[in-house]
Amino acid sequence: MSATDHSISAGGLPPARLLPGHAALRRVIAADIRPGLAISAIFLAVLVFAGIFPNILAPTDPLATDPSHIFAAPSLDHILGTDENGRDVFSRLVHATRSSLLLGLGAALLTTSVGSLLGLLAGLGPRWIDNIVMRISDILQSVPEILLILVIIAFWGASMSTLLFGLGFAGLSNCVRQVRAQSLVLRRAPFVEAALTLGLRRWHVVLRHVLPNAIKPVLVLLPLQIGIKISAVATLSFLGLGAPPPAPNWGGMLAIDRDYVLNAWWVAAAAAGVITLTVLSIATLGRDLIRRSEGRR
Repeated sequence: MSATDHSISAGGLPPARLLPGHAALRRVIAADIRPGLAISAIFLAVLVFAGIFPNILAPTDPLATDPSHIFAAPSLDHILGTDENGRDVFSRLVHATRSSLLLGLGAALLTTSVGSLLGLLAGLGPRWIDNIVMRISDILQSVPEILLILVIIAFWGASMSTLLFGLGFAGLSNCVRQVRAQSLVLRRAPFVEAALTLGLRRWHVVLRHVLPNAIKPVLVLLPLQIGIKISAVATLSFLGLGAPPPAPNWGGMLAIDRDYVLNAWWVAAAAAGVITLTVLSIATLGRDLIRRSEGRR
């Protein structure tokens, strides 16, 4: 009797063999991937795809009006219905994705880069530089972020560049304080003092040893910053300070269609739903990144 026959007769059935799909499923379960995290990642991937290739997801012109289909209910022709001018709501949401994501990402990167630079100067520079940077940080922290952005727009006018600058300037104080606190600790760290003792130049030590360790907390919080900036973009667009009409933007769609909630609830609900899901998805990924940075799964 062969070995194969013996194994069949001993157990009655041959040993089960995992299919490739089953093996992949077991790997996903073993990796402890939470459903909420997976759904958030998929939603953000769709958003990024919509921002890069909006015409593939929504080939309908977002600016095309159709007076005969004003406030048309969701249907096969219009997945999310139409607005007060007969424009396709789904197409306008998709084409507004790029500006919202770019403004949120650009503002978060601007806050992180400028805040990290000022925090390094305050933590590693002379005392008088530290005093100047921290007093400016105190002033910025005493003013609400939205009010600060409104003041900047009032001085320099409403434009996309001014909006980006205002969003990047808001929240700067938190980043400055975090990097400064890390720099004050690292400047007296043993490995930094050892590098200076070995004769390495100060700028080399700062770039190679201090900077990567000082900005780690800020980089971990970057996804949360992006979500906050996207929410601020929608808020400012709701106030009429975003992209000028008829260009589509999430906050502007919500502001215009809030007056028609009783007659066409789907228009405002679609814009509000996309804003909410975007911020929640980014926050979910950001919190998971924070947990992993702390060694928790």
